[in-house]
Amino acid sequence: MNKMIGVALATVVGTATVASATITATPLGTGAPPASLGGKALTYNDGTVGSDPRGDGAVVSDFLYGGVPLVKSSVPLSVRTLGLSWATWSHGFGGNVYWTQGATDMTFTFNKDVSAFVFYAEPNPFDTFDITATGSDPGDTVSLTQAVTGDSGATGWGFTSTSGSGITSVRVSSSVDYAVGEIGIGNVPAPGSAALGLIGLGLIARRRR
Repeated sequence: MNKMIGVALATVVGTATVASATITATPLGTGAPPASLGGKALTYNDGTVGSDPRGDGAVVSDFLYGGVPLVKSSVPLSVRTLGLSWATWSHGFGGNVYWTQGATDMTFTFNKDVSAFVFYAEPNPFDTFDITATGSDPGDTVSLTQAVTGDSGATGWGFTSTSGSGITSVRVSSSVDYAVGEIGIGNVPAPGSAALGLIGLGLIARRRR
């Protein structure tokens, strides 16, 4: 049954934080997303703080922050609203998520430098499936695989980078389609300046019938 309503490489499986030379992956569980990660304040995408202005069912390829597309998706995503066109999530979230429309592999990229990145994902089927997220920066790669339950089990991943260029991409893959959401980002400080506040992202997925 599906959820849609109406319309150097280090890998870990489980709940342990895993780090490579300059990039770290942290499992966030099913609780509410953090305000900061690795000492970086996070800003979340428009579909999290309110509603995505493009509307339920819109097909999009980026995530907006104050109306500005700061995070991009490698595949077209369908905007879904919890309780309206996507059945379940976790921790009481009721905003927008973004369904991969059947795709099982997508990659987040960024239109600005980020040193911290957070997202949540949930499988479209109601069963439990492994979802792997792989974060990269110019000098390193780290992967974290988590078993995620499709029935109210949306689970979070967090990535932080100490590279001067920050995180370049985060790839998300599974054996089934899924939704992403609650996408948060944090900025890389300009040389000689104080750390800038983070900006958030939200990714997304489709849910069961």
